Formats: sequence, C-alpha cells, structure tokens
Amino acid sequence: MCIRDRYNPDYGTSFYVDQGILRVFNSSLLGLGYRDSYGRIHSVQIDYSDDVIIDNSIIANKFYGVHLIGSGATITNNIIVNNSFYGIYVEGTYPKGPLIANNVIINNGAGIYCHEAHGVTIVNNTFTKNSGSAIASNGLRSSVIVNNTITNNGGGIDTSCHSVVSGNLVADNDGTGIGCWGYNITVSNNIIVNN
Repeated sequence: MCIRDRYNPDYGTSFYVDQGILRVFNSSLLGLGYRDSYGRIHSVQIDYSDDVIIDNSIIANKFYGVHLIGSGATITNNIIVNNSFYGIYVEGTYPKGPLIANNVIINNGAGIYCHEAHGVTIVNNTFTKNSGSAIASNGLRSSVIVNNTITNNGGGIDTSCHSVVSGNLVADNDGTGIGCWGYNITVSNNIIVNN
C-alpha cells in the first residue's frame, strides 16, 4: 500500500486516527502533511490510540513522519527518512508510551522529539544524519532508551527523570552525547565518543 498526499494543502488532515485501531504493514507513507492557515502542522497523526501498529514501512512526509499524541502505538522496523521537522513526534503520553524499535531514522530535522512524554520505549534503532538530535526532548520521563546506534546527528540523547539509558552507541554527533535533566536517571554501558 502507498499513501500519498493528493489533497489541497488548505483542506483536511492528511492522515488522522483518533481513538481507533490502525494497522499499517509493508507500506509507504509519502509526502503527507501541510500547514494550515493558523500555522498548525498536520501530518500522519495518531491521537489517544494504543491499538496502532506501523511496521516495515517507509515514512517520508513533509513535516513529521508520525505524530503521536497520548498514544501507546507500536512503531517498528520502518525506514523514517527526509521528514523536515521530526521523524517521530511523541506528545503527552501517560502512563503508557509508544514502543519505537528496530527503525532506521535518517536525515530528518530531529530523529525523535518527545514533549511531556512518559513511558516511551526506544530500543534497537539506528539514527544517522538527522540535523537535530537523534532523541530530543522537553520532558521525556520514565522512559527506556536502550541499544540504539546514534551517529552523525546534530546531537545525541536528551532525557529526564526516572529514565534508563543503556547500551547505546553515541558517536560523532555535533552536540551533546547524552544529556540528562532531573533525577533518578540510570546511564550505563553506553559507548560515547567524539560528540
């Protein structure tokens, strides 16, 4: 399946799920997204839906690859590339956050951006050539960031309270390797070099 943006950019949401069930397998989500007359960005947006799986797909949209609001979605085995803002934007998750695993996240504005997000699991992903940080945050709490390969990005990992950052390779990024804000953060067995 291939979903492309074929709508006038002044009308409607490109791809939107609100409290529903979604399965996307072996697909391409390409060129979706627009900015409305109020300056708000619309792209692939999943709101308050935990029963969502996006797997083994190519995600290359205009602004955000995928925007998760209050969602415990499963985002696995994808290539997330050339999204001008964030490959994945995670916002307002509590208590269950999304599982983001085994993806290649390349050449986006930032790889993953988390805003007031809790319980996010980011594991076994490859981040490279993102102009911003691989994992950027403003309030990424109670989360697990494990066994990721993070090279040649604008920065490495940002996280905060009650999180685990372990077993990651963080190398050759322009900014901070691992930035921790807050308390009760476990950082262990990472390789951090030349950031």
